[in-house]
This record gives sequence, C-alpha cells and structure tokens, in this order.
Amino acid sequence: MKDRYRLIRRSNRYYAVDRNTQARESLGTDSLRVAKRLLVAKNEAAQQTNLNLLIGRTYLGANDPNMVLRTWQLVMDECCKNSRIAFPYVPVASQLSMPSGGMSIPCARPS
Repeated sequence: MKDRYRLIRRSNRYYAVDRNTQARESLGTDSLRVAKRLLVAKNEAAQQTNLNLLIGRTYLGANDPNMVLRTWQLVMDECCKNSRIAFPYVPVASQLSMPSGGMSIPCARPS
C-alpha cells in the first residue's frame, strides 16, 4: 500500500502533502529528521486508525488513570464551574437534551 502523505520542502519548511487531495499541511519544522518522523506518524495514523485510538487511550490512561472513569456530565459540570467567562455557552449546552444516558458516557471509553 502506498503511503498517503509525502514530504516536500518549501523555503526551509517541511510539508506533508496528501496524495488523495493534494492538500498541503505544514509540519512546523525545518529539521529533516523531525519532519520524517512526523510524516511516518501521519502515514501510520492514516493506515491504522483503530490501533492509534488504542494507543491514544493508553497514553491518556498513563497520564491520568481516572480518565476512563470521567463522564461527559463531569466535564460539563467542571466547565460550568470554572469557565463562565471563556465559555458562556457551556451552561446552556449542559442543559440540552441528550440521548438516554448520553451524559453518563465515559469521555475515553476503555477498549
């Protein structure tokens, strides 16, 4: 299978070019070594989406073991307490109707 992204360099910056759409995204570096590593990560992410989801959950669990226990209700409650100025819509959003049990869904579901 051909890699989805290829590497190009324009004026000392490296970019990943999507072979499907020809969209160009800056890798934010002028180091070839870092750019190649980021490109490999992007190609792996495009090929192995399920594996990357599990890896992401593993990283989150290692950083905060309670992450898998948090529900969206807890997130909304914390936003309402701490972020009224930055997010004035949060209190309203927390009162919207969700599907049955929607707010009790874990933020990062364990695999």
